[in-house]
Amino acid sequence: MDFPPRSFDPKVQVPFYTPPTECPRKLHIERKKRRFQSLSLTTILENEHHIRTEDILPKMLENCKSEREDWLTLGLDDGVRKPIPALCLLPESDDQHHLDIRDPSIVWRWQLSGVLDYDFKSKLWLVQKVDKNGRILDPSGKPVVNGGLLKNGVFVELKSQYWIPRIQVMFLAEDPDIFAQRVASAYKDRQRHEAGLRYNLYLDCMPNEGIGELSSTVIKHILFLAKDDTCTVKNFQGLEETLQRLQKEVMFDYWRSMNDLILREMVQMEKTQFDFIHPVEKKQRKIPWKGTLEIPKYDFDTMFGKFCALSMLTKPEAISALCKAQYECSEVRSKSMFHVPISKHMRLEEFEQTQSMMTVQVALFLKDAWLDNLRKHIRTCLRDSGKGWFNIYETDFYVYSQSKLKKLMELVKFCMQDTMRYLIMDSLTNLVNMVRDACANCLDLTASFEWTNDLLTSSLPPKKNPIFLVDLVLDADGPHYSTPLRNFVNTLVSLFDKAINSVQDVPQLERFVMEGISSAENPLLEAVGIHEPPVELLRQNLQEYVAAAIIPMESYARRYDQFMELTMLDINAYLK
Repeated sequence: MDFPPRSFDPKVQVPFYTPPTECPRKLHIERKKRRFQSLSLTTILENEHHIRTEDILPKMLENCKSEREDWLTLGLDDGVRKPIPALCLLPESDDQHHLDIRDPSIVWRWQLSGVLDYDFKSKLWLVQKVDKNGRILDPSGKPVVNGGLLKNGVFVELKSQYWIPRIQVMFLAEDPDIFAQRVASAYKDRQRHEAGLRYNLYLDCMPNEGIGELSSTVIKHILFLAKDDTCTVKNFQGLEETLQRLQKEVMFDYWRSMNDLILREMVQMEKTQFDFIHPVEKKQRKIPWKGTLEIPKYDFDTMFGKFCALSMLTKPEAISALCKAQYECSEVRSKSMFHVPISKHMRLEEFEQTQSMMTVQVALFLKDAWLDNLRKHIRTCLRDSGKGWFNIYETDFYVYSQSKLKKLMELVKFCMQDTMRYLIMDSLTNLVNMVRDACANCLDLTASFEWTNDLLTSSLPPKKNPIFLVDLVLDADGPHYSTPLRNFVNTLVSLFDKAINSVQDVPQLERFVMEGISSAENPLLEAVGIHEPPVELLRQNLQEYVAAAIIPMESYARRYDQFMELTMLDINAYLK
């Protein structure tokens, strides 16, 4: 048998195990199979949907989504994929492959066939008609299996094979009634869309003379609504030309709408004469019961009261205090813990002194002037608030902890901590970047680097300005620098850590604003930790950059070993 037995079994939603007194699954399948076999697809289409097979044109508007894998699985039998029995809408004659499917000489019939394969790209099914014996055979007389793939890797090609869409394939295991509904729906969809295309073509071919034009008042109003007073539209080149083109399109749409009304009225009055014209059905908009949007009942007063009770930005004094606090924080963010960039190179001791002074000045500003400015701004803005949510003269800590002033102070605290974090991280990043720019050409050097240039020029200039000034010393200890090279790493890392440690003891603002509430504790602002991952990464990069710059310096000093004998020569003793 060319078709596997289970390919005839319809799908049933029945469990494999059925309790006693209930219909078994096999009986359900057998009953459904017999019912499907007793139905005729052609008869259903003609009697229930009034569609003749001769009237069906292939490539209908397909609206069925098939389960391809499920249908192909029905053909598996002992590891071989056999054809799946189906009724397919195919030409009666197999000698008309060269003709267009819309050629009236082609006679279409629902014929018993075998489904061989499916193309996922084109979404078409490969089918083959059964022969006079009801079999699916190749030219050699063997059953076609595995989609017609032969052992030599070549596919069987026969005149009785066709690639067709799913809407033309009804598997014998599916319900003919449901499939007929799909075909009828696709057929009617095609009729409706074709009628709509013809109707729109009639509208485009109708004359426009005598219909009239839109009044100049309406056109001016449309142009007024379309134009914009912004500079972008005013300065747009070709604006007038674009408006004229759009005005013509609006006029054509107006003529078309008028012709639509005329044609609909003619078809309604002369139905017999214009029975071939089917106007497009207009979708009726649902008319709203009211002219405005219906808003559900909502207790705005209660919700507004709850919002005001929770929000701290309900008084101009509080908003003004917060704005001034944020301004002071913005001023601090513009500062830097280091003098970066430097305008001239200097010795390491001078560099350390300059950077240390800058760090100390900024740290003192944070602990003194910054806190004093914030305190003055907040107390000045809230001094006339009186008793209530923002009473700066409160003496009861519990009452203060439940007030909005407490929330405001918490917000200011977070703003201060955020400012300090950005200040420190930006300063550290700028310091590391300055060192990196000075060592940019040394980063790829290895420990085996040898100085090959002459002793007066360098092939490793800094990207910007050099940072340090050192002297090369030739004495009994050999060639070396006036500043030990290891001091550069130690000094820079020390400055790096000092900037972080200098802001660890900045007190919180709360106890300076609330003078009436005393506290034994002195809470501090949370600053950048010295061992945070981003800080550790910057410190590691700083050490690597300086270590890379030391390599050419050591190589340069070694070039002077050849001159040590001459340098250490005692001229007087040599002359004697």
